[in-house]
Amino acid sequence: MLSVGAGVGSSAGIDRASEPDEDSLLVVQLCRVLEGIPEWFGFYAVADGMGGQQAGEHASLMAIEIIPKAIAKRLPRDQSDARATQAAIREAVAEANQEILGCSGASTEYANMGTTVVLIGFHQDRVY
Repeated sequence: MLSVGAGVGSSAGIDRASEPDEDSLLVVQLCRVLEGIPEWFGFYAVADGMGGQQAGEHASLMAIEIIPKAIAKRLPRDQSDARATQAAIREAVAEANQEILGCSGASTEYANMGTTVVLIGFHQDRVY
């Protein structure tokens, strides 16, 4: 049985201590039951809004809200299909990117906003 624990913390850092923290964090641990068999998996991500750009905190929050929903829509029924799971993760990040870009171009308030994303996922004995 796999046991995973997660802790989260965030800091704007020494150079930007007076500015808002643009980090957003994601911890998702799920159990999906297919045909009576439980499958545990999880996703963990840090999105860091691009400093110096407008609305970096909004971009990072958008990424953290969009990515898990997009992954859940795309996860293959057969979790032993590692390539399909990798594709689901890539496509989810691409979807978040497109939505952030669309929002960025639609309003001067959010012009040029952006974020970085680091994401890790696990299922059974695989890490993505």
